[in-house]
Formats: sequence, C-alpha cells, structure tokens
Amino acid sequence: MKKIVIEQVGNIGMILLFTAAVVDMINRSRIGADGSMQLEFGWIAFAFFIWLIGFVIIRYLLAHRDRSFNPDAGEFSAADEREERIADRSVRMSYRFLVVGLLVSLMIISVLGIASGMDSRLLAKISVLISGGLIAIGFVVYLVGWMYFDRRMG
Repeated sequence: MKKIVIEQVGNIGMILLFTAAVVDMINRSRIGADGSMQLEFGWIAFAFFIWLIGFVIIRYLLAHRDRSFNPDAGEFSAADEREERIADRSVRMSYRFLVVGLLVSLMIISVLGIASGMDSRLLAKISVLISGGLIAIGFVVYLVGWMYFDRRMG
C-alpha cells in the first residue's frame, strides 16, 4: 500500500501545483498592443517543476526498493492478483466520480459563462480551478478506494 500512497500524494501535489501555475500564468500573461500573446510564468511554475523532478526521483528510488512497483505503470503496478483487483475496483470508483464531476463542472462553467457575462480571464481561472480540483479529488478517491478495498479484501 505504501507505493500507492506515495504515487497518489505525488500525483495530487503535481496536479495542485500545475493548476496553481496555470492560474498564476493567466494572471501574469497579457495580450500585446499588436495582438501578440505574452506568457509569463512565476515562482509557482518553478515549484511545479521542482516537485515534478523530485517525484520522478522518488518513483525511481521506489522502483529499486520495491520490485513490484513499475514506474511506467505507476499506481497500476501490482505485486499479485489481489492488488490488480483492488486497482480495478479503485479505478471504477474514480471513473464514476469523475464522470459525474465532469458533467456537473460542464454545467457550472456553461452557466457562469452564459448567465453572468463574466470576464473571460475570470472564467478561464474558474474553469482551470474546477478542472484541476476535480482531477486532484479523483486521485484522492482512487487512494481512498484502494485503502478501502485493500482492507476489505485483505
């Protein structure tokens, strides 16, 4: 179970930092007078890349300590049939959550875009935050599902 916790915490941190970096980029970037787009990245994007490098190193070290962990397969690495079944059930649980969450998110973003007439930058930031948050929660649901099914099938 340790490999699943490490993988999911890494994924959650990665998606939260990426989401924050994209929102920060939206805040910093401008359209020039000639219509050119000027993208600017801040310290959050740097923190994201540091996290990403650290996560890759941790996964590499984990693969050397735990032979059942395959960095290419990530959270789908399985030491045996039982872990494959646990991963299968956890994926199903996450999939159901994400489909419902995406449908609700599409409605929220559509209503905000149409009804409120809000600024396009604000709508872009809200869309990024909803999407990134949904992905992060999807990773949490997978982790909770894995822990639940691990105890239940143990």
